[in-house]
Amino acid sequence: MPTHVAGFKAWLRLGRCVRRGERGIPILAPVRVKDRDDDGEETGDTRLLFRTVHVWDVSQTEPLPGREPTPLVPPRAPVEGDSHGSLLGPLEALAGELGYEVAYVELERLDGLCDYRKRRIQVADRLAPNARMSVLVHELAHALVGHEAGLANQQEELVGEAVAFIVCAGAGLDTSPDSVPYIASWAGDDTADQLEKAAELIDSLARRIEQAIRADRRQRAGTRAQGRLALLTGGVA
Repeated sequence: MPTHVAGFKAWLRLGRCVRRGERGIPILAPVRVKDRDDDGEETGDTRLLFRTVHVWDVSQTEPLPGREPTPLVPPRAPVEGDSHGSLLGPLEALAGELGYEVAYVELERLDGLCDYRKRRIQVADRLAPNARMSVLVHELAHALVGHEAGLANQQEELVGEAVAFIVCAGAGLDTSPDSVPYIASWAGDDTADQLEKAAELIDSLARRIEQAIRADRRQRAGTRAQGRLALLTGGVA
């Protein structure tokens, strides 16, 4: 199983090089692109595409001659900060619509858990707000897929993390230092093929979660606008 993974050029910057003949782990990075009509004008719709990215584990590399390799950071860089903590509210509301309860609890070995039978999503309370948001999106993807989707555990984890990566990126939160190693840890020889086949599912799940976030933002914007109008009119309707 991969431990520390990085791209070819990233390893060079870290003072290591990929050994000749080593095969990279294919990771499909999801990318949203705006649709355009025949005249090149944006239609307002988006499409989900995938870009193949290869990463290599540290065991597939060796130090560059005459250079001291940079000490490696933990395999998965934690998502820190609270810039997107406000999105927890609409995500929790979506969970409620799906019949799930969200609880922030002490979890020792996991960051999150979706219990289909008890209709409960658990998120580790030790995580920073931004990390909670990312994990909650991942677990919501599990809830939306459901245990009857027929996906193997490996496939469902790959789909869940791809959805989390897309939704977080769309909200302006980069989780790639955490998401890419996580996907690589579930990687098999056909990981890229699995994600490509699941592209439609990933797209639909990400759209559903993004809709909940956008609806909340529109509501907040409307409330702020009403407040400003009230101040300008002195509260007179």
